[in-house]
Amino acid sequence: MDKEEDLHKVTVVIAGRRYPLKVTTEEQNLIPQIELNLNNNIRSFQSSYVEKDIQDCLSILLLSYALDNTQEHQPSSTELENKVANINEMLESAI
Repeated sequence: MDKEEDLHKVTVVIAGRRYPLKVTTEEQNLIPQIELNLNNNIRSFQSSYVEKDIQDCLSILLLSYALDNTQEHQPSSTELENKVANINEMLESAI
């Protein structure tokens, strides 16, 4: 079976913007909770940083997630390369 055939089309809404993605079945099951968590965290940052715009809140959230992820697990270069490849595939499918 072709890798492309294993993917499902989903649309996520983050900070009011829609993003079409192609994801695996496993990822598809995780997307609703991730979407909810992201939007809740964005709203929390918007409440805490009322003078900042949405882009600032997204940047702060991204930095927060990166710090948490770095502290939990130091990925190998192969893991990072795989993650970057997956992100690139997601972005290309969204275009």
